[in-house]
Amino acid sequence: MTKTYKTTAISSEELTDWLTTTEWIAGQKGIKPLKQVLILDTCASGTAAGQLALSQKRDLSGDQIRAVEFLKDKTGTFVLMASTADAPSYEASQFGQGLLTYSLLQAMKGAALDKSEFVDVQQLFSYAQTQVPRLAQNIGGVQRPIVSAPLGKTFVIGQMTDTEKQKIPLAAVKPLLLRPLLTNPETGDDDLRLIPALRKSLDAESSYEVMQRSGKGAPVLVYIDDDNFPGALRVTGTYAVEGDTVKIKAFLRQDNKTVAALAEVSGAKSDVAALVNQLVAEILNNLKKL
Repeated sequence: MTKTYKTTAISSEELTDWLTTTEWIAGQKGIKPLKQVLILDTCASGTAAGQLALSQKRDLSGDQIRAVEFLKDKTGTFVLMASTADAPSYEASQFGQGLLTYSLLQAMKGAALDKSEFVDVQQLFSYAQTQVPRLAQNIGGVQRPIVSAPLGKTFVIGQMTDTEKQKIPLAAVKPLLLRPLLTNPETGDDDLRLIPALRKSLDAESSYEVMQRSGKGAPVLVYIDDDNFPGALRVTGTYAVEGDTVKIKAFLRQDNKTVAALAEVSGAKSDVAALVNQLVAEILNNLKKL
């Protein structure tokens, strides 16, 4: 069955109205809790957090600032805001969601629960504040969540049994692959144009749309069309041309170190696509072992 999802945006005024309505009217918007938790895992929330922290208003309206300040000062309201990362698209692809969401799932899966089954909002947010910068650093980015909460107050927002922890879909972290480098030592060049063909193939392996259309499922890697990114892998190697036969010897390297030597790939000089397909298969096989 196909499900249709609608994307809806709300203004800061509407959000404030929903979270601060003091009179409950059946069938209408508004909630009347004693305690509230608001998590903003968006780039916009990061901008807001940064602006508020610096007491600057260049990119925010007065209404936006007052809305967040009102929520922060409201008794029983806990607000967790993601901050802007240097490479938001890379983080979302590699972790399957934003770093803040990923860290919160980790926390509820048990990382922030110690020996207890109860999820304490203060422990949950504290874990995110510590873990997100670490995850961001691993992919060359900078991200520091901001917490606004009543001083010295906390409460339990749920209970996670072992069965429930196992149901949390924590995505496996996907490896990042940089632009490949392949040369023919005899000419010092890429005579067969293997690099453009391999770049195109790795990009396709990184695309959810392409992979799902081909029936392969979700991507197992994230391709970055760049030459430098801390912690990312890069395919490097050489190839020899003997008549119509091409032999490719390649490696997977990470931060200037070889982490895997790929099995030699050989094929016809006239069939670059087949050569690249073999090389991609060898790359994917070695990624599983890392």
